[in-house]
Amino acid sequence: MMQFLKIRFEFALFLVAALLLPSHAFCEDNTSVIAGFEQSKKTSIQKLVDNHIDSLLIDSKLYFVDFDSLKPVEAVPIDNHPMIFIADKYFVACITLLDNTGAEHPADIYVFEKNGEMRVSDIKFGNSGRNDLLRLMELGLVSEF
Repeated sequence: MMQFLKIRFEFALFLVAALLLPSHAFCEDNTSVIAGFEQSKKTSIQKLVDNHIDSLLIDSKLYFVDFDSLKPVEAVPIDNHPMIFIADKYFVACITLLDNTGAEHPADIYVFEKNGEMRVSDIKFGNSGRNDLLRLMELGLVSEF
């Protein structure tokens, strides 16, 4: 009988501790789980962006209109930025393009996620397109992911 009471007492102490202690006290490293999830999401977004850009290439070049100069541009992707921005319901990944004159052009790729599925919804090319992202940042509508 004493053994039974001892087990019930130990179980009661465990229940009290579980209810009173914060849940992260039972995890070894809660931040590493969150960081792993974020890195996995970033990798998925970057892979989606890379595949989307690849699907737009013609002879390994991307063609777009530079709305600053109002001229067509042909450029090659040269850099994926490791930083991804997050907003309420979308992400923004940035790449750098290099045209045939040696000028660099930013490109911001907007990715929406719905029901666990991600899709590229928009691409803003050049500095005029970058201004849209800068305005979102100034208004505090996007932040670094």
